[in-house]
Amino acid sequence: LISLDEAIKHHLVMPRISPVGNKDYSFAHDKILEALYGRLEPKKKSLLHHQFADYLEDRYKDRLSEVIFDLELHFTRGLDHNKALKYALEAGNVAQSSYANAEAASFYETVLRLLSEGFRVEGVDAVSLQIRVTEQLADVFVLLGKYEEANRLYGQVLPVLKDGVEISRLHTKIGSVY
Repeated sequence: LISLDEAIKHHLVMPRISPVGNKDYSFAHDKILEALYGRLEPKKKSLLHHQFADYLEDRYKDRLSEVIFDLELHFTRGLDHNKALKYALEAGNVAQSSYANAEAASFYETVLRLLSEGFRVEGVDAVSLQIRVTEQLADVFVLLGKYEEANRLYGQVLPVLKDGVEISRLHTKIGSVY
């Protein structure tokens, strides 16, 4: 295919008007997207994901919450791990506050993996973030009925807490799991 016009002419891409009135395009069928995507080289795929993530970040800069899950996905696939970490954290918080606990757990696990690989959120202490997200993941595991995993994670957090009130609060959580 040479152009968007040719793709439209061959009914591979369909023009549409977005809910906010912008002109938009979508593939006529998921299989077309899969076929074209499958032909791309891995470097080109990550470049396209990163470019799209940058576009979303700029386009929705005043309302990132509308595209937070897309930002996490495309920065992850675009191999921008620091931004993927930032948006995985935000996506986990949004998912948790929406009671999408399985999704929240997945995002928090991504955050912890990226932190362990040395990636960072600018201006945020990595150790404090790891402690906080580990506890958040444990809280989500409790809601999912994964009590052993929750207690294991609470057990990781407990030794690093220094404040007596925080230690008592975490002991209360541990006690409520039993």
